[in-house]
Amino acid sequence: LNSKLLSIYVSLVGSVGAGKFDYLELQQQQTAVSGGVGLSSSLRTEINDQGKISAFLVLSTKALVHKLEAIQLLHDAFISLRFDETDRILELLQQRKSRWQSRLSGSGHAYALQTSSRDLSALAQHEYENTGLPALLWLRDLLTNIEQDESVKTQLLKDLAALHQQIVALPRQFLLVAEENQLTKLSTEIEEVWASDVVIESNAQAEIDRQGLTSAKDLAWLIQTNVQFCAVSYPATVVDHPDTAALMVLGPYLRNGFLHRALREQGGAYGGGAGYDGNACAFRFHSYRDPRLAETFDDFEASIQWLIDTPQEAYQLEEAILGLMGAMDKPSSPAGEAMSACHSMLHGRTPEQRRALRQSLLNVTTDDLQRVARTYLQPELRQRSVVAPYGKEDELVTLGFVVERV
Repeated sequence: LNSKLLSIYVSLVGSVGAGKFDYLELQQQQTAVSGGVGLSSSLRTEINDQGKISAFLVLSTKALVHKLEAIQLLHDAFISLRFDETDRILELLQQRKSRWQSRLSGSGHAYALQTSSRDLSALAQHEYENTGLPALLWLRDLLTNIEQDESVKTQLLKDLAALHQQIVALPRQFLLVAEENQLTKLSTEIEEVWASDVVIESNAQAEIDRQGLTSAKDLAWLIQTNVQFCAVSYPATVVDHPDTAALMVLGPYLRNGFLHRALREQGGAYGGGAGYDGNACAFRFHSYRDPRLAETFDDFEASIQWLIDTPQEAYQLEEAILGLMGAMDKPSSPAGEAMSACHSMLHGRTPEQRRALRQSLLNVTTDDLQRVARTYLQPELRQRSVVAPYGKEDELVTLGFVVERV
């Protein structure tokens, strides 16, 4: 997890050649027998420790049941991944940078939220450094250095190959989703295809180096845009904590009762809200495509005072809880339900834990909301962040932000 190359490596599987196939031939093979091959990371904060990450790499494909070749293809595309297609790898990195830069303004609220909670859990720090705006700057610098120095490119390919050797030796678990009468045949094929690989048994806990973050609480990033994206984070609970249910309800309660009106109807932002994030172990406010700046942060604070100082109506609590329940009960496809259940179990979200959380949500009262607001949403604990236009630099400095530029 400490390797900045991991996100690059993940993106290569299925997009570069493998074994005897170059990347074009491999893509033709994927089209012929499957819906594609991909590798992704599945990361969650441990349910009782914000300093630990539950981490899995997920290699996946989907295919018709008679396309048994897809199982062999999945194996070969991963195990025999090639790092000699230099031009293809650099093309993919350039595409990655270009897509990233073109999406900045559309995802400004996500980057603001990520920045504001960047040091509140191990996973929040990891995501900020590896998928946030610092990672874009790192990728941009890497590509510049490759253009200027051939040895940088050579070293990159060596490092990716070395990372690959570490990853292919990791312990594995298999999830097969299919019709019941096909399971025996498909399971046998999986066992035969993957049986010859050498794996190293390990019970190591995923850990990251939590050094090197800026000590500045309030951090702004300047990008090419004409609006602001504001965010505030407060340190909150781990998932397996008695106050978590109240914090989960608090988000939609503040959004429905105060923030929607203040941010969108009166403030002119395209959107905004608040919510508890179990991976960041934070309670976070945000605005989306916001013409205002300081006034929005005032509205975040005002929503807390509104909850504490104003008589509340019972229907507001009911609406917030029902909204959460609707999101939790949102139907999926049978395959999607199976995969979701598997990932939840892998990350320690057992059915018993989820049932207990559901019951806790139903038991939340208005007094609970006011109590957790007083406990966790204290002004001295907040961390602010803004993604804003370049022209806002002086104003942001005046407001106390440390300013970075993309």
